[in-house]
Amino acid sequence: MTGTLPELIDPLEFVDKRRQLRGSLPLARMERLVGVIRNGDDRVLVELAFGKEDRIPVMTGQINATLVLECQCCMEPMTWPVASAIRLGMVMSIDEGNLLPDSLEPLLLEGDALVSLSELVEDELLLAIPDIPQHSSCTTMARPVPLPPREQVPESSFAVLAQLKDKI
Repeated sequence: MTGTLPELIDPLEFVDKRRQLRGSLPLARMERLVGVIRNGDDRVLVELAFGKEDRIPVMTGQINATLVLECQCCMEPMTWPVASAIRLGMVMSIDEGNLLPDSLEPLLLEGDALVSLSELVEDELLLAIPDIPQHSSCTTMARPVPLPPREQVPESSFAVLAQLKDKI
């Protein structure tokens, strides 16, 4: 399937049919991400393949996007390219997830097993964003704050309170 991707998918059905998805999702559909980026009108490209590896249902693929973040140093926009590989093993319980090989991340399926594709992609994009987005040329945050000389350090607030108490 190519083009705009569906909102909900049944991953186990897609595994049985060995389906492939290729298309794009609007970033505007991802509410948690839109609060962090400046380009909510853009799209993320998604390629997914469903199948089995050693009897484990898996979803593999790639997501590609260019996110515009706010540099936490200069507060100017900065582009952040994301090319993230997806390798998920579908499980029905946390115990099954613990048994997955290290090469697979668990995708816990609950109830009717329908999964929001945009939420899954949004999680991957949020994980790809650095904790503190910053241009490589910005150094304001990297500079240490100089401490005042020892003789200029004010008294502790408890010592000041004790002086006030003595005056009362």
